[in-house]
Parts: sequence; C-alpha cells; structure tokens
Amino acid sequence: MGLSSHIVTAVIGILSAYIWLRIYAASRENGRRAQEESFRRRPSLAPEGIWTDLGLARQTRQPFEVLYPSIEDSSSATREIDFDIVAVHGLGSDVDWSWAWRDRKAGTSVNWLKDGNMLPASVPHARIMTYNYGTRRQWNAPKTRIQLCGEDLARDLHRFRHAVRDRPLVFIGHSLGGLVIQHALLFADRSDEFRYLPARTAGFIALGTPFNGARTSSILDFAPRLMFLAGSHRGLFRDLTYDHHVLQDKLREFRQLPWSIPVCCFFEQHETDYGRRFGYPKLVRGLVVPEEAACVPDWGRVPLQTEHLKMNKFPSPDDLNFLRVSTHIADMCRRRKVKGRSKSVGYEAVTTRRRMARQSTEPQKRTR
Repeated sequence: MGLSSHIVTAVIGILSAYIWLRIYAASRENGRRAQEESFRRRPSLAPEGIWTDLGLARQTRQPFEVLYPSIEDSSSATREIDFDIVAVHGLGSDVDWSWAWRDRKAGTSVNWLKDGNMLPASVPHARIMTYNYGTRRQWNAPKTRIQLCGEDLARDLHRFRHAVRDRPLVFIGHSLGGLVIQHALLFADRSDEFRYLPARTAGFIALGTPFNGARTSSILDFAPRLMFLAGSHRGLFRDLTYDHHVLQDKLREFRQLPWSIPVCCFFEQHETDYGRRFGYPKLVRGLVVPEEAACVPDWGRVPLQTEHLKMNKFPSPDDLNFLRVSTHIADMCRRRKVKGRSKSVGYEAVTTRRRMARQSTEPQKRTR
C-alpha cells in the first residue's frame, strides 16, 4: 500500500470520527433534553441542590458528589470519618462514568470508588467523592485552562469542607486531572486562606498524569483536534509537550512545597488504540503518557497493566491494578493517621515563618 493510500485511509478515518462524534453528541443532547423534560414534569424528584434550573441540568450540578458513605447506608450516621478522598477525572470524561468499569455485553458496571467490596472496604473510615469540572465532550464545553480548573478545585474544596477543614485529604487524579490537583495545591499554598489544603494533604495518587508532558506528539497533535471537534477546549492541551518549561517550572514549584506531600505515580504499560473507538483499529495507537512522562524522581512509581483510558477503571476487588492502587491509598491514610498531629504543628510553623518573613520585608518596602 502506497503513501497516497495511507493518506486516504487516514482522511477517511478522521472524517468518520468527526461524523460519529456529531451523531454521538446529538444523541447525548437529545437524551439530556428528554431527561430535563422528565424532571420538569416531576419536579419533586429533582435532587435538592443539583437542579437549580431544570433547563440547565449539567451546568448547575454541584462540584462534589459523595459516593461513600451513601445516603442509603444506615450506619453512615454513626461511622467516624477520618479522611476525605477526592477523585478528579481526566480530559473529555463524564464524571458519572469516568470511574466505572462497564461490561457492555453483560450490561453491568462497577464503580470502584463506591462499590462496598472495593475502595470503601480498603478505607472504611473515609468519605469518598468525585469532583465535577468542565472538560466533558459536548458542544458547549466550557473554555478553560488547567490553572483555572485547579483554582476552582481549591475554592470549591474550601467551601465544601467548611465544617471539617482539619480533616486530612487524599487526592486521586487521572491523566489531566492530576495536573488540576497539582495546580490546586500550588494555588492554595500561595493563599493565606487556602494554605491549609496542601498542609492537610495526606497523599496524591496520580494515574497516568503527564507531569513531564508527553513524547507521543502524534497522539497529542491528533487528540486535541479530535476533542476540539467534540467540544473540549484545546486550551487544556497547552504546554503538554515533553519537558516543556511551563510544566517543569510547575513541577519544580510543587516539589519545593514545605508540606512533604506523598505522591505515587502510576503509569500505563499497554498502548491505547484511539482508532478502535471510531471503527478504525490501529489508526491512532500508542502510549499516551509513558513512564518517563508520568513519573518523577523520588516519588513512588508503579506500573499498571492496562491502557491509558482504563487506568481509572477496575472490574473487581481481585483485579491486580485495583489492588496496587487501593493498597497505596490505604497506606497513605494509615501513615498520616500514625503521624497524627505532627502535620498540624508543621502547618502552624510554616505559616508563622512565612508571616514573619513578610513582616520583615514590609519596613524595607516602606523606606524605598
């Protein structure tokens, strides 16, 4: 097959993907409108605080959804909560299915964040929640940047946890979601109001997060264009090339935080076949965030035997990848619990030291 044939095949594949996405987006929009109409006719069924305007279903959704303990759990009222676990999804994901393994043949799904035999069994005294932010594949997807998403995460956490701000946090970020978490903690550290957030962070699980960018230029070039056709904002892809100075500056700044946040980087071992999702297997295929892009020296590094799009989905409690991830989450909680108040003392010491440093420079500024 000559070069021209390859070009024709690629063009046909991209056009087919574009058409498929248009049809898919239209069907999703029709389904959304039908659901809104259903709730409009039965307003008493609308969950309080989520549907503030029945015509703006997704857009008015609350930023956090607690998956465990569930409202239906009769023992949740008496269970002591020691930790908050916050999961932040990646690019183009829907928060409702991003963490769920789906068996299409059987018509079943498993969400490891709330299934009683999975993560809740590993950390029974944790409150597990997902964060909803706008990178979903829809035509009116919000136009934003990673930094702004991170700042929103810090502000939303501050409001949502107003009654339990001393409670330790563990973050789980998939792909771009890990960079959102990184930016949130950096933003919080620069603010007197939010600085307690990185100080209270007991751990950070990064599932295929491109801390160093990505070498797979073909996928990075193709994916944003494809996602742009589906509605996701291409601004989210800025500065994601491997070893880009912006990424390196942010990583250096994060590693210099005084809070010694434990971070474990998980990286994919199987190639992702994007072409298969659009009916053209092997058209676009490769490691999306390989080991050298996902891992950072002196941080934990663990391989997962899966592709990039399945790093945040596990089918059962016996799945090897789930056991690796859940074990590290449980260890982070256990170690923080053993350390007890030492972190709070560290927070007070760092805050006092920074306040004194600012005060010492103020007289110099006034005399200039």
